[in-house]
Amino acid sequence: MKVDELKEAFINMVKPEDLNEDLRLVAEQCGLDVAIRLADKMPSMGIYVRPIKGMGEIKERFVSKYFTGSNRKEIALVLGVSDRWVYEIYKKARQEKKNQPGLFDSLSPKTEKE
Repeated sequence: MKVDELKEAFINMVKPEDLNEDLRLVAEQCGLDVAIRLADKMPSMGIYVRPIKGMGEIKERFVSKYFTGSNRKEIALVLGVSDRWVYEIYKKARQEKKNQPGLFDSLSPKTEKE
């Protein structure tokens, strides 16, 4: 058997009851292979997973880049937010782009009234 096949066979031998509560949660959310690697590479280490700093901003950038007008529900599912939130972020980004000065706006002559 090849190494990948052996890894797969090993993963298939692990049952949910073999894992502690935390590792079961990791397996459910990230996959059994991730839970097994965590247990193997970081045994007896307590890990506290903090939210990614600025996650809201990252999600907003994602919406701004990938929103097409017809994929609102799909983006909401990927990000774990409501489809209404996706649309609100899209509207906000669109408004900000509208309000941005153009590249040559500062070069246009200004008239002063005396």
